[in-house]
Amino acid sequence: MNKSLLKKNNILIGQTVIIKQLVSTHCDSISQHLGKIGLIRGLNYTQDNSKILIIELKEHARIWFFEEELQIL
Repeated sequence: MNKSLLKKNNILIGQTVIIKQLVSTHCDSISQHLGKIGLIRGLNYTQDNSKILIIELKEHARIWFFEEELQIL
């Protein structure tokens, strides 16, 4: 099955997103990705049911972000 067809709660694996904001800016290595474009590669939930999206960036790094930190393009 094509990963882009996997749908989880209105978020499609394979969708393109931009990192629009960061909830926490404690780490400079994460802050440098602000404004970059990536692909959704996975979806997880925290213990309090917040969505965590695994984003793959152009340089093939995969980093998790909260849903509110991203904008779907």
